[in-house]
Amino acid sequence: MQSSHYYSHTDLALEIREELDGENETEGYSCETRSYCNNEIQESRIEIKSIQAARRFGKFPGTYITLEGVDLSKNDGDFHDNMSDCIAGNLRSLLGPARKVLVVGLGNRNITPDALGPFVIDNLLITRPAFTQRIPEMDKDKIRTALISTAIAPGVMAQTGMEVLEIIRGIIGQIMPEKVIVIDALAARRLERLNSTVQISSTGISPGSGVGNRRMELTEDSLGLPVIAIGVPTVISIPSVAADILTAVSRKMSDAGRQELKELIHFNPELDHQSEEHYRTLASMMDRRLFDFTMTPKEADEAVRRISFTISEGINRLVAGF
Repeated sequence: MQSSHYYSHTDLALEIREELDGENETEGYSCETRSYCNNEIQESRIEIKSIQAARRFGKFPGTYITLEGVDLSKNDGDFHDNMSDCIAGNLRSLLGPARKVLVVGLGNRNITPDALGPFVIDNLLITRPAFTQRIPEMDKDKIRTALISTAIAPGVMAQTGMEVLEIIRGIIGQIMPEKVIVIDALAARRLERLNSTVQISSTGISPGSGVGNRRMELTEDSLGLPVIAIGVPTVISIPSVAADILTAVSRKMSDAGRQELKELIHFNPELDHQSEEHYRTLASMMDRRLFDFTMTPKEADEAVRRISFTISEGINRLVAGF
């Protein structure tokens, strides 16, 4: 489903909900929030129930769970352990009784902000070989609650000449999983959500949509199986950064200065800085070539590897039956 939020380039349902929250005409969705671990982790669970709400969100009807932490890129073992538990718990609720899963790490491992998916696959516990071989009776009891997991990092079309959808369809035909889990890097609208947010959804994913390189959608309609998507925003668009900068500057200005800024560039500092009007105004003044650029934090190499390990640990706990 195409999103109408072109200028903001966000893949996070939570950020779109923040914009729509003040619109009374938007109905058909709910949002529940809770916190864990002394408020270190905030969970927002958005249920998009109607076609009208799906159109306003630019997303498919379904469940979108957002886990926000202090900073996933920091070296805090206890925090990452707690986040892995939260990821495992939410995946367990979305998987239901399914026992055979295919995990797909999307992205290009040679481009750091896009390497999240392949890095997760590198650290996964793969159990399918144990189930396809003769196992002593004693070992069967130990893995009775484990998932039968298979994993692949299919690369990108520029590397293989094939759509990821085509590759996954071929694998599904051979191993017959019950559900598919896909992991991909996302785009955020707000700087504070880079490398600090995990989104888990029941609706699949459109690879590359966050950076304007949308590929074939990986959904239940296209694959014939339920698809659970896990993503972390690692990049942000230029209009989003510009809006944050202008908003920060305007807050330091006098009332007369804010009014002059408003008249000079038609940028209204009094609006909520999450408003789509901010991004639309800035986009109208920018060179169109800037829309081809995204930004990522300077510590992206270390951050993406650490975050990928946290996600893989969450999946591994589910796979092992913990």
